[in-house]
Amino acid sequence: MMNGDIDFNKVPNWWAICPDGQCKMADSCLRHQVFLCAPHQVTRWLCVLPHALEDGKCAYFQKAERLMLARGFKKMFSEMKSRDARHDIRIALTDYFGSKGTYYRYKDGERWLSPEQQQWIVNLLAQYHIDGEGVFDEYEETYLFK
Repeated sequence: MMNGDIDFNKVPNWWAICPDGQCKMADSCLRHQVFLCAPHQVTRWLCVLPHALEDGKCAYFQKAERLMLARGFKKMFSEMKSRDARHDIRIALTDYFGSKGTYYRYKDGERWLSPEQQQWIVNLLAQYHIDGEGVFDEYEETYLFK
C-alpha cells in the first residue's frame, strides 16, 4: 500500500494513528499508513500503543481501503415528484439516522454517507419506485476514519 494518496488534512484529530512499523499488519493498516504520511510539523497526535496488539490481533486495526463516500441528498428531494413520497422518505430517513438533527446533517452534506448508508437509502427509494442512481449531491473516493 502506498501512503502517498492519504491526505493528512482529512484525518480527524480524534482518530488514533499507529507508529508500530514492526506489527505484521502495518502494511495493510490505515492507522500505520496515516502515521507514515504525517507531516513533520505534526509533533503530537493520539496514538495506538504497541501493546494493543495481543496474540497477533489488534482491536484498533482498520484496513487501509478506499471507499466511495457520498454527501448530501438535497438533489434527491428536489427531483422527487410525489409530495407523499417525499414526506414518507424523510420520516424513514429521520428514523434511520436517529434524530432530525442528524438527518439534516446528512441531508445538507455535513457528514459523509458510508457505502452501507448509501445502499440503505437506495433500497428505501426502490420501495417508492425511485431510481437510486446518482441521488447524492457529491461523491468522493477516500478513506473512512472510524
